[in-house]
Amino acid sequence: MAASNKLDVDFDGLAKDFGRIDEVSQRVRLAGYGLAAPLVQVRERQMEREVARTAARKGADDPEVATRKAALVRAQERFGLFRAELGRAQIQPPDVKGENAAGLWGRVVRGNKPVVDASVIASASGKRAAFTCTDSKGGFKLEVPAGQAVMLSIVLKDGSEAFRDRDGDTLQPGQVAFREIDLAGVAPPCKEPPGDQPPKDDSFPMVQLIGQHEPDAQKLIKAQGLLLGDRSTKVNVEQAGRVIDQKPVATTKVRAGDTVAIVVATDDKVDVPSVLGMTPKDAEVVLLKAELKPGKITETPVEAEKAGIVLNQAPVAGDRAARKSEVAMEVGVKRQVTTPTADPKLARVVDLAATRLRDGATDATIDLPAALQKLKVITLADLDKLTALDRNDVRDKLAIRTLAETDRTIAALKKARKELGE
Repeated sequence: MAASNKLDVDFDGLAKDFGRIDEVSQRVRLAGYGLAAPLVQVRERQMEREVARTAARKGADDPEVATRKAALVRAQERFGLFRAELGRAQIQPPDVKGENAAGLWGRVVRGNKPVVDASVIASASGKRAAFTCTDSKGGFKLEVPAGQAVMLSIVLKDGSEAFRDRDGDTLQPGQVAFREIDLAGVAPPCKEPPGDQPPKDDSFPMVQLIGQHEPDAQKLIKAQGLLLGDRSTKVNVEQAGRVIDQKPVATTKVRAGDTVAIVVATDDKVDVPSVLGMTPKDAEVVLLKAELKPGKITETPVEAEKAGIVLNQAPVAGDRAARKSEVAMEVGVKRQVTTPTADPKLARVVDLAATRLRDGATDATIDLPAALQKLKVITLADLDKLTALDRNDVRDKLAIRTLAETDRTIAALKKARKELGE
């Protein structure tokens, strides 16, 4: 039987393997640099020590010292190139998802040092197509339109434009290209001359905020020169803390200074405000505004200055509570002073004496019933004990201004006691 000339090839699997070559090679490249980095550092330190030991042994002007220093300088140049390559290897390429999109990635450096937090702006057909900021390694990655010349420009943190492409890159769908932009020795782009110029389209596509954590979304808004407008919330436990809606929507044309409204997902809880020191009525207004309700109110006797205000609350301020749940409050009420019930006989004696004091004396300064009540004189026996005291003691106890008034008070009480036959 004749041998078959048919060649069995798994083209789908082969295409998949070819597609992973770049990914695998990047991993191998990074692993190699990672393993070599400690050795490079050890070698550099070793050469520095050799220079120092030679200088100490033979003197700083010895020719061998100069030879070792020259070798160290040459090695340090090579080590610098190695570190730059290590930085490049650590930057990940973009994951291009659009059907008609391509990817640009790379580094922005000045010499061998990364330029951090610089704005990398991609433009196509005279319009902004993508935007990002460089990371701690100077790295950036962008998804850009395919089939168009894409121009890159670099704007530093101080707002100055440090670089602008002259020609740009035209990429095929799915293609990813690496760019390293070294700002060392690069003259900044020239500015437009003054005079009548055609209107400049300074609009750019709104960035996608949906799905971003709120702090990250606010950073993106600020980075694009936009302003945060209305911020509202909507219950969505699974997406809590993330932006779930935005206006303008992504890709809409916007300009610097425009406002952006966002809707942030929250769990079904709210922050509990403090209502301490408020009246129950004011506390109710604050709680309703926070989407909570006043709950059980308990009363606690207090001094007059704390009466009528909230002393404690549960849950306490700063806690998170379920929306529409209740907040219990402890409210102060004026402490009631229990007044001993006066003996009716005593009351008649005191009233008669007080009437005579008011009618017959122009310098009376004492409210006799109140003064006796304060001393807890509640029986005739208590009254007899008081009027039997020395006149100075009576004046002090009843807080009478003069001894003359004290004598009249004692006399009025004794006379009323005798007249009423009590």
